[in-house]
Amino acid sequence: MPGASHVMGPRAIVRLRGRHPELELYINILRIEEALDDILLGQGEVAVMGYRLSHPSIDIVLLMRGSLVCIVPRGHPLADRPSVSARDMARLPTRHRADRPLRADHVRTVRARERAV
Repeated sequence: MPGASHVMGPRAIVRLRGRHPELELYINILRIEEALDDILLGQGEVAVMGYRLSHPSIDIVLLMRGSLVCIVPRGHPLADRPSVSARDMARLPTRHRADRPLRADHVRTVRARERAV
């Protein structure tokens, strides 16, 4: 869930800098495996990730809960459902066309049942 790392991370950094301007911060955008290696090797102190994981040598703290949405075109088999599961969405092909932006009158948003953590 990019929202956690792309939204909460920068907001937390701004607040931290405001409270402690003397801190030196080095920020890297890393793949999950690289972030875990950095923490385990002592090269990094904090990582913000978009999904839950566990590791016996790392303390993991929940920063937020959010909900996911599934955006489908009107008339799509999932469009009339009040909610869909991640399994429902995983069965479908996904694609993104940057040359055709989404228009609100062409899509219906359906809440996903599973909660992102």
